[in-house]
Order: sequence, then C-alpha cells, then structure tokens
Amino acid sequence: MDKRKILVLCTGTFLVGKKKHTGLKELNKLDINDRLFSYNRSLVAGGIHEIEAVFEDDKLSSYYPHSVLFKYKLDDDVELAKIMLRHESCETIISALNQAKKAKADKSAILETLKPIRQAYQNTNHAGRLALEVRVLNYLRNGNDLH
Repeated sequence: MDKRKILVLCTGTFLVGKKKHTGLKELNKLDINDRLFSYNRSLVAGGIHEIEAVFEDDKLSSYYPHSVLFKYKLDDDVELAKIMLRHESCETIISALNQAKKAKADKSAILETLKPIRQAYQNTNHAGRLALEVRVLNYLRNGNDLH
C-alpha cells in the first residue's frame, strides 16, 4: 500500500444503480477507464484536482476526500464538452428520479388523507354520496364548505 499526492481529472457524475458516483482518471493515464468512487461534491466535472491517493499494486484504489484541491479546468475543449455533457445528463436523470420519488410520496400522503372521506362515502346511500361529492368538489374549487 502506497500513499501519495497525484493529479486527477474528474470525469463527472455517474449513476450506478441508484447511487451517485464520481469518476476520476489519473492525469498521466487518461487512456484507462474511469475509476468510480462515492460521490464527492468537492470535485468539479472537467477539473484537474490534486488528491492524496492510496495505491495498491500500483493502481489507484482510494483517496482521501478531504484532500481534494482544485487546480484548473481541462484545456482540451472537445474533451471538456464531452465530460460536461455526460455529467449534466446524469445530473438531469438524478433530478428526475428524485422528483418522481417525491411525487410518489406526495401522492401517498394525499391518498392517506382521503381515506376517512372514502370511508364516509362507502357508508352512506346514493343521496348521501352525491351530497358528499358536491361538498368535496366545492371545497376543492372554492376552499370553503357549503353554507
């Protein structure tokens, strides 16, 4: 196990399963695949960072998240555009998944709130059901009960 400071390129955010990860490449080994690590908001997509890293068998195995130091943006505009496009698309997907999850939770809360009204609806006759429907719709539309 070897520990040293190195320069890495942050290749952006990746979604693996349901977890966010950050892609890193050693600056002098850009031809190898990204190494994915737990998401770290300190890393800037397309940025060159200095990190304190741990190597096992001369391969990057982990790094100390608190050691991240931004140095500069990648000079290659084409590669930077590719990284930013992939990063932003992943962030958009993550945002959409979070919104869908939130909407599902909101829907569950609404349905839970409506249970007593449904119970009252099922326990009354046709005229009572019609009256309850009118009262509920009036409340939803106008914000008040019938007088």
